[in-house]
Amino acid sequence: MHSAGEKQRIFCLYANQNDPDATCAPVLGPKLMISKRIPYMPVSVSKTPARLSFGGGGTDLKAYYARHGGLVISGAIDKYFVSVVSGRADKKLVISSADYDRVEEYDSIDAINTDGVFGLMKAVVETFRPGFGLRMHSTSDIPPGSGLGLSGAATVGTIKAVSSLLGKRLSPAEIAEVASYIEIDQLRRPIGKQDQYASTFGGLNEIEFSSDSVTVSPLSISAQSLRELGRWTMLYFTGKSRDSASILSEQTGKTSRGQEGAIDALHQIKERARQMKAAILDGDYVRLGELVHASWQAKKSIVDTISSSKIDDIYGLARKEGAIGGKICGAGGGGFLMLICAPEKQATVEAALKKVRLDRLRFKFTKRGTHIAS
Repeated sequence: MHSAGEKQRIFCLYANQNDPDATCAPVLGPKLMISKRIPYMPVSVSKTPARLSFGGGGTDLKAYYARHGGLVISGAIDKYFVSVVSGRADKKLVISSADYDRVEEYDSIDAINTDGVFGLMKAVVETFRPGFGLRMHSTSDIPPGSGLGLSGAATVGTIKAVSSLLGKRLSPAEIAEVASYIEIDQLRRPIGKQDQYASTFGGLNEIEFSSDSVTVSPLSISAQSLRELGRWTMLYFTGKSRDSASILSEQTGKTSRGQEGAIDALHQIKERARQMKAAILDGDYVRLGELVHASWQAKKSIVDTISSSKIDDIYGLARKEGAIGGKICGAGGGGFLMLICAPEKQATVEAALKKVRLDRLRFKFTKRGTHIAS
């Protein structure tokens, strides 16, 4: 069991522990001050998994978990965000991305903003403030807006690469909490905290959220059972999610106002997540599919735009051909459709969805969270 309840603990973040100019700062402070002196300019490459959430999404938003406690069942998958960070002899910051086919250059890391598609990476640099220039490049195995937690993986992976470049060894809980702080508090994005923890810790987990802590509890299943769970799970990309921020903002607003329908739906979603844990531990994937279906129906009742006629038609077709249950991953409005389906019925489902121009994404669950690849 890993707890982030110590997030208020003060710890030093600096590259050289013998540097008298280095200072200490709270992990959640606005700046994490580190040494401005570094003996050489190495390259740091991090590899961070995306995540697949079975249930509990929405209960990881502060508007809900601060009052009621949240719970998510989530697994890391072998689709990665890769961050390559190297030091520069000058003060410049150069950021590029294979996903966006874009390059941005700043004359100084002290003169950056956190706007645009590179906002997350720039916010990490602004938080750590290395005191020398950086060259940053990223690429990923899945498209942005996929609903598989890529933004969280990007923040976590960038923190891992930058902190490693600076000689810091942050614990998984520290990385996840700094990533959450950057996205939610610093950039004020209307998101939850499950993605940052799932990508940091890796594996298949029950993640519990309260007003003052996050607890990550690995689900104790064998490697064979994890492979079998993967065999029962299908993923299809329905198109980029274009309104996830507005969906989450509306959900947060309804939850903050204590709107009865939204709160009741989130209570149901949390309870279904608890039941999913038991189904996974028992290897009862038919029951898991039924629970995912019930949870998806509850989630659709919170915000109208979580689903769409296109998504409903695709989901109805998959269910007609043999899928037991499913859901749109992430906030909704698009992204990947997850289906729970018996392996012997998947060929029929796959053929039907291929006719509507949807191709299956093959994946495996992975036990390893964010890590340095070189």
